[in-house]
Amino acid sequence: SISITSQTIVDNAIIYMNDNIEKKLTVDDIASEVNVSPSYFAKLFKESTKKSPIEYLSNIRIEKAKRLLKITDKNLTDIAFDCGFSSSSYFSHCFIEAVKITPSEYRKRFFSR
Repeated sequence: SISITSQTIVDNAIIYMNDNIEKKLTVDDIASEVNVSPSYFAKLFKESTKKSPIEYLSNIRIEKAKRLLKITDKNLTDIAFDCGFSSSSYFSHCFIEAVKITPSEYRKRFFSR
């Protein structure tokens, strides 16, 4: 099982990801933020969450996008950038892969005023 210190590293990394979701983040950036080597960080993170740091980051980006699609009428490009995607087409690609419908379709289905 993962030690308390290791869990703190992972928890701090997750907080950092959430706080910097709109930025282009790499494993190196995140590892450096929690003061461990990128390879050690990646191993630790995977042990704790069962996902790579980048998979995890993609998930939280998609979850934030889902929230924004439900509660705002921001356009898809703004949502893509707010969630850290480099373009709206890449955002759509990732969203479809994760959610199995387009962002527009998701908004039609779940948007609430």
